Amino acid sequence: MSKHALQGAVKTLAIEWAPLGVLVNAISPGYISTKMTYKNNSAETIARFIAGIPLGRLGTPEDIAEVASFLCSSNNRYLTGQDLVVDGGFSIGGFQGG
Repeated sequence: MSKHALQGAVKTLAIEWAPLGVLVNAISPGYISTKMTYKNNSAETIARFIAGIPLGRLGTPEDIAEVASFLCSSNNRYLTGQDLVVDGGFSIGGFQGG
């Protein structure tokens, strides 16, 4: 429910702030290779995650940072009201293969 609320807030704020030239977007990361991921999941669970990701690996913090960097850069001039899912393809059906 909280993710849906965030997506609604992004869309609403994007509409409200567009006349001011403010772009509003969200990033929804998938499985990311962090100390917490390895602390909270067994090797078998992580292997299942990876098996379900079409790109064949966990994401890295740098993968997410690159998207955030683009969104905050002057190269982003027209993308607003979006939730960018950065998950290596997991959410588009890759999970069915794992």
